[in-house]
Amino acid sequence: MPDSIDKKITQSYLELRKAIGILGMALPFILLIGGLIFGNKSLQYSISHYYHTNMRDFFIGLLFCISLFLVTYQGYKWYDNLITVIIGITGFGTALFPSLIGKASKCIEPVSTDYIGMFHLHYEVSNIIHGISAISFFLLLAINSFVIFTKSNNVPMTENKKKRNLIYRICGIIIFISLIALLIFYLTIGLEKMICYKIPFFIETIMLLAFGFSWLVKGETFYKDTP
Repeated sequence: MPDSIDKKITQSYLELRKAIGILGMALPFILLIGGLIFGNKSLQYSISHYYHTNMRDFFIGLLFCISLFLVTYQGYKWYDNLITVIIGITGFGTALFPSLIGKASKCIEPVSTDYIGMFHLHYEVSNIIHGISAISFFLLLAINSFVIFTKSNNVPMTENKKKRNLIYRICGIIIFISLIALLIFYLTIGLEKMICYKIPFFIETIMLLAFGFSWLVKGETFYKDTP
């Protein structure tokens, strides 16, 4: 009986990992489709700006769901737990402190308020907190995928584990490169053109796909080790 219970708990944990991966990958597409169909909103310049559309509840709810799971996630080592807790906290920060770049751009419809979010902060302050939280969120996800997921916990390295590790590293590298690309675009063409061309949305989508796919693999959707 105890073995049966342990198997069920393990299976539930794997299913949660898969769910996080699927939700992370689906987020940008659900926001886009929901905004177009139900809110008559065109593609927003970034995923975060969907906070100011009809898809706000979904944006916040999904981020909270992912962040809560990460905060309560139990890894093999104490530093595994620490990094996922910090990722979860930055996810909460991204949701609780919205961005409002629209006031500084002619390419998107401005939101008619200076104080935003649950804490009713001035939009410039909220922008700073949101930016730090979002960058930290993706950066730590990349580290988590590249470093933490590739550990073997002192068990023999199987062929499937090697394949999974390759995927983890590729996903981590994709997120790193995407963050660097955002910085390069910012320094070369500037924020205004980035907003007009919706560059942040596309790059954030790439990072979410990499993040989600790494968690799908972590949930043993692919290259599962057989007993």
